[in-house]
Amino acid sequence: MADRPLTIALLGPLRIERDGTAVRELTSAQSRALLTCLILADAPVERGRLCGLFWPDVPEVRARLSLRVALTRLRAALPGRIHADRHTAAFVAQTDDDVDTRAVRPVLEALAASAGPPPDGDAIQAAMDRLRGPLAAGLDGAATDDFRAWLTVRRSDWAALVTAALARMAKANTALGCGVPQAPLEADKAVANAPVRLAGEPDPSTPSPALSDLSAGGGWMVEALRRNPVAEPLSRRLMLDLARQGDHAAALAEHARLAAALGTQLGLHPDGATEALRDRIVTAHARGRRHNLLEAPADVASFDVDTGTTGAMVRLAAWLVESDRRLISLIGATGPVRSRLARDAALLAVNSLLDGVLWVPRWEGAADKPIALRLASALGQLDGAVPPVERIGDCLASFERLLVIDGIDEEPGAVEVLARWLEAAPMSRWLVLSAAPLGFFFEHRFPLAD
Repeated sequence: MADRPLTIALLGPLRIERDGTAVRELTSAQSRALLTCLILADAPVERGRLCGLFWPDVPEVRARLSLRVALTRLRAALPGRIHADRHTAAFVAQTDDDVDTRAVRPVLEALAASAGPPPDGDAIQAAMDRLRGPLAAGLDGAATDDFRAWLTVRRSDWAALVTAALARMAKANTALGCGVPQAPLEADKAVANAPVRLAGEPDPSTPSPALSDLSAGGGWMVEALRRNPVAEPLSRRLMLDLARQGDHAAALAEHARLAAALGTQLGLHPDGATEALRDRIVTAHARGRRHNLLEAPADVASFDVDTGTTGAMVRLAAWLVESDRRLISLIGATGPVRSRLARDAALLAVNSLLDGVLWVPRWEGAADKPIALRLASALGQLDGAVPPVERIGDCLASFERLLVIDGIDEEPGAVEVLARWLEAAPMSRWLVLSAAPLGFFFEHRFPLAD
């Protein structure tokens, strides 16, 4: 005879209910951890694997006996759900059971998919409503180091899925979207490092203004972080978006909030990628100026309506913020229309790049002004000091910038120099104004005639 339906919540503290009443038979932390392992596996798990996770330091015979006893207790508490044979054990939900991870995952996967329509708004909202906190919160002190390491990987996978789903939603609902370049991986910072506080940055013990301010706009990232404050990949994405908008103080306040939440809830510190992003934001704030474009942003509604280039500007700007388009050649005859199109598209995209936009203008006497000297001069405008030509690659390497180079095809050897800079600056993106394609196999060509 089938047992009554169960409601099992793993997103947040483990909760098991039958007809709205908590199932209290599973009081042992180890039993709850074992059940969590079986549910998240979503497939039969070998008994040897379970013994290794929960009884790694005892002889195999004793470990298998302990597993047998634990499975018996689970069967008694949850009739019909624990299926086991001599080799494996599994959690098998009944038709009417409601397991939050299994209900939410298909919605997030559909939302994160690169093709096809996303789920409807009600389904998305229902999924977000079930993100109550970290996956299997409260089980970190259960069982063994091996189980905790296994759980850490599952939490990371889950956080990555949520982040991918929200990233696609943000791209679908934003006019230009924004790429998500990977923060450089570094070793974890020492705990003793003193925090950097910007003027006006709130105390980390208070709620981050980033969360309250953006939640009014319906941000999915903010809502998910409210429900799961220690979703570190998602918090890192929010930091990056805030920094790209120029709000460095709010980005660092979000870092402080995350660090406090990780320490309080999990006893952890932000990982190396998060600390590296924080350092980049501090550096960007110290630099101040984020572009050397001289013209004010164009009025998109009135820009060159007669020539039909308004749509081209918006489309080009959309290309510039796609992280997989590292090199775009704007192909067309030299003239004010081509330069204006490039400048105004770059201005539209400037907030999607943490380290801003660098404009390298054409020079009427290109032979007298090599591209390296032009780029060094432009770097001096943006960073306050003109670097030696031989150090240009080093100056570009650690920045996420869009570099706009006009007139590159008018100078012999400039394309070969560009190839070296592309290799030296993997985080940079390039918009090159040229009369013809440059010939790179990864080049994205944007003909001016479009």
